[in-house]
Formats: sequence, structure tokens, C-alpha cells
Amino acid sequence: MKKTIQHICRTVAAALLALSATGCTLTGSDKEARDAARQWAEAYFNGDYHEAERLTAGESRKWLLLAASNTTDAMLQLLQAEGGAAADIRSFAAASDTTAAATVGVSRYMLPAAIGGQPATAADGLFVLNMVRRNGRWLVKIGQLPRAVRTADRRQNGTQSRD
Repeated sequence: MKKTIQHICRTVAAALLALSATGCTLTGSDKEARDAARQWAEAYFNGDYHEAERLTAGESRKWLLLAASNTTDAMLQLLQAEGGAAADIRSFAAASDTTAAATVGVSRYMLPAAIGGQPATAADGLFVLNMVRRNGRWLVKIGQLPRAVRTADRRQNGTQSRD
């Protein structure tokens, strides 16, 4: 498991380095993409799937529906009791005028739970979001439920443990 996470982190870092080596600089459009990625992450990880949908590419909306159908009131209550999720952009790389990748740090987010399992949160996680620009708007494009490339400080029902 640890080697898999390290491999993913190295792959993501290499991809972002390759994208940044293309000579792209931060433009107004890049700022819009960064803002959209942060807003999407905060909405998604706080269980506000309607707001996240507004910033999601059409073909990715099925994943929001899946996430929403697996989110319980107990999960949202635990998340709210811990102050809710917060997101910040750790790195950003534009591959072109219409595609980019944002690495987003998310604090206090809900971990996926097994069916019937207890809700749990993580103190910090790192996620890579693919961005596409359509009709003048930056949107998040996902092909699966977001998975952290790194997590820390797993909490279950308000108690802290280590992964």
C-alpha cells in the first residue's frame, strides 16, 4: 500500500513538472481555473453536491450522483462537528488553454466508508483534479470518485488514529 501511494505521488509530481515545463504562466484564465478547483473541492468535500455540480463537466456528473447516494446524515453531522472541509491549491499546471491539473490540499474531509461502516474523517489529504475549459468556464472533470494521493490523521467518530 505504501509503495503504491509513493508511486502515485511520484507519477503526479512528474506529470505536474512536465506540464509546468511547457512554459505556461499564470494568467487570468489560470486564476479562474484555480478558483474553480478550490470551490469545487470545498463543495464536494463538504457534501454540497449541488454546488459541486455547477463546477463539474457534464460527463463527470454521474460520479457526483454516486457520491451523494453514498453520503449519510451521520457523515455530514460528523463533518460539520469537525468544522467542515477546507481546500487550498498546492500546485497548478496548465497543459493548454483548455486543460489543466490542480493539486488540492483538503483538510477535515470525509473518508469513504464500507457499507454499514462508521463514518470517519481525515485531517489532511492531497487530491489531483483535472480541469477542462468549456464555453469560457473552467470545470472539474473526474473519471472516478476522488481519491487522495496522500492522507494523514484518520479520525473515526471524533477519535484520532493513524493510517
